[in-house]
Amino acid sequence: MKTLCAALLLMVMTATAQAKDAISAQPKRFGRLASHKIAVIGHSLGGWTALEIGGARFDPQRFAEDCKAHPVLAGCRV
Repeated sequence: MKTLCAALLLMVMTATAQAKDAISAQPKRFGRLASHKIAVIGHSLGGWTALEIGGARFDPQRFAEDCKAHPVLAGCRV
């Protein structure tokens, strides 16, 4: 379970960094970015949307492997 949590945290951090870079590259469109005040928030589908905007992608093979390793996760019982 710790490995799964670490992987999710890494995904959030990577997606946040990608979004920050994309916004920073277009100051005329988005204004100046206060990079020390960035947050990603969402719950359920909103959480996934926040990650996807930052570049995260669903990997069905990885999902199946995680469910095999952690069958008690709620998403694995859908």
